[in-house]
Amino acid sequence: MLRRRLILGNRSSLARQIADRHWNRVVNAGGIIESRVALEEAIRQMVVAGNIGTYEQFIARYPATYDPAIFGRLNGIGSGATLGRAVNTLYSVNHNGDAVQGTVAAQPLCLVHSGINYVWLPGVADNNFTTPNAAANQITGDIDIKAYIDYINNSATQFIVSKTQVALTNHGYDWAINSSNNLLYQQSRGGVFNACTSSVGIGASYTGWVRMTRVSSTGLVTFFTSPDGLTWTQLGITFTLFTGILNNPSSNVVIGSYFNSNSVFRGVINRVTISNSINGSAVVDFNPSSYNRATSQTSWTSSTGEVWTLNTPTTNNALKAEIVDRTIVMGNGTSFGLHAASLNINQPAMSLYTAFKKYSNSVGEQVIAELGPGAVLNPGINIVINAFGGFESQNLFANVGRHNNNYSSSTLNLAMRTSGFNINTSPETIPYLLNNVSIDPFGSSAANDNTSAVNATGYNLLARNNALNSFANVMLTTHILAANADNLNQRTAMYNLIRSLNNNAF
Repeated sequence: MLRRRLILGNRSSLARQIADRHWNRVVNAGGIIESRVALEEAIRQMVVAGNIGTYEQFIARYPATYDPAIFGRLNGIGSGATLGRAVNTLYSVNHNGDAVQGTVAAQPLCLVHSGINYVWLPGVADNNFTTPNAAANQITGDIDIKAYIDYINNSATQFIVSKTQVALTNHGYDWAINSSNNLLYQQSRGGVFNACTSSVGIGASYTGWVRMTRVSSTGLVTFFTSPDGLTWTQLGITFTLFTGILNNPSSNVVIGSYFNSNSVFRGVINRVTISNSINGSAVVDFNPSSYNRATSQTSWTSSTGEVWTLNTPTTNNALKAEIVDRTIVMGNGTSFGLHAASLNINQPAMSLYTAFKKYSNSVGEQVIAELGPGAVLNPGINIVINAFGGFESQNLFANVGRHNNNYSSSTLNLAMRTSGFNINTSPETIPYLLNNVSIDPFGSSAANDNTSAVNATGYNLLARNNALNSFANVMLTTHILAANADNLNQRTAMYNLIRSLNNNAF
């Protein structure tokens, strides 16, 4: 018992030393690690899983460790939809593994979680959040809508809320920001449409509360802004529109786009409340703070009882809307990627642990992570999705030829994949695990005809070949490369760690 306590104490001490060293390096470089405590605990569990006794052993066994929240990041500049929300560097405990993208336009999206859940939308069609038509949201008289947003102009109208069935004839209530940064309200009565636009804009970028009210008896529509949701300042003049009862369409309430899934918001929506009286209690409350990824990855039930559902297009090569409950990185499938140029790995056995969410099962090879300039022709390994439709692949190239194992997986949720190989055994691959459960291969396993270790330089995330092609359209949270053919107990320990870092989502 005493010896076990000494071992555990030594491992905790080592984890503290490794965490201190990494923390200081990242912070001194201007990077961000969100929790010193969480960093040390993750390293401690990795020390235990790998039976590690020194810092040198740790960085040799784990040459690449990425998680924007746990192991740290350097925020990027970004452009367009990623402006102010990009990642320049994902830090690895082994500094040779630091994955960098210095080209601003190619920096992956980084959505930072600072303790409060929110939703992010890319300004791309078919991304939104919906709740079904119900008595509570069938509001035809007084209406008071408030929203907390982080808005950036994209030269198009961006809808915050829409409840419309047929454009120009059957509107309930629509609220948006037009391309000139003015708040826009639309409604219809008896099949006749009318609308108004605030006489003053909110600016090309705006973070804070906005509000609109409509008084049924007078038809008065007024817009407001607020820094805190408590003290409101009127935005421009008051408008007089139709009085009386408005149309009552049977359509969904949509957050983040027009009813037809176009005119999508680009930016952050923290909360939207809808009341059926001026200054009244909310009868509809879009509040992602109620979201729990361990319960559902696409929906949550609000405090007012309605269920909100995330909707994204099942097509490749575009950023997707997300519910942000932890810091994430996202590739767009066309140009985003990171590269650790100086990381060299010369090993006969490796295990990869990757928590990611793919958005499509359609054909189009996408590289999640890859060692070397291209593991289909050159020495290296990788994990690839959609090379054969919904199939996921692990490729190995050492000194003889390419070997690949393909596995059928259609999940579009955040999930953890574990894959690896050992040249000294036959077949070369260990089981491909989805959420720590082996899944069936498609095609034959690799034969044991490679005779030397994989020796390659350069590690890629979300793309291949120094972030030049085979870009991945995925959400990536955690990726760890272990230079070892981990056994069942080690794989389970790593699975449990990464699951805990991802809010028990899988």
